[in-house]
Amino acid sequence: PTNQITTMQTALSADRNGVVTKPKNPAFFAHANVSWTNLAAGDKISFDTLVSHNWANGNITSSAYDTTNKRFVAPVAGLYHFTVALYTNSNNMSNILSIVPRINGSQLHNGNDTVFFWSARQPSDHHVDGNTYSGSISLYLSVNDYVEVYRRTGGSGNHQYYGRHSHFCGHLIG
Repeated sequence: PTNQITTMQTALSADRNGVVTKPKNPAFFAHANVSWTNLAAGDKISFDTLVSHNWANGNITSSAYDTTNKRFVAPVAGLYHFTVALYTNSNNMSNILSIVPRINGSQLHNGNDTVFFWSARQPSDHHVDGNTYSGSISLYLSVNDYVEVYRRTGGSGNHQYYGRHSHFCGHLIG
């Protein structure tokens, strides 16, 4: 019993006002440190820069996000929620731009088709730059599973995104 209490105190903390925090709760917010960048079918998006935040009264930067390989690696098994937002250029937007998660290197599939964070297309006569598209997904991951963000394979032409206005973030739900 004493061991269980010690473990619980390490995993959870409460301040004098009763605010409970989980300091071991993985969370991250990354952006791509690039300007306008071409994105061909099957290309990985280079979210290579972590943003620190003052979360839960402490400066937290997730060691679970690998900036070298540009991926989130699950430190614990559980349900995670991820969001991807891309600031795009409307060139070539008459072709579909689909952004997908890859789990352990494979595009996520639901049995019928590829699962997207989001997908977008515009009429060829509708040129508006500075569109931001975003989407979210919740995924159950095992320890050491990793999630990366790609443009779906099989699409036509290049699209462009502005990395410094784009992001990939996520956290453990439970």
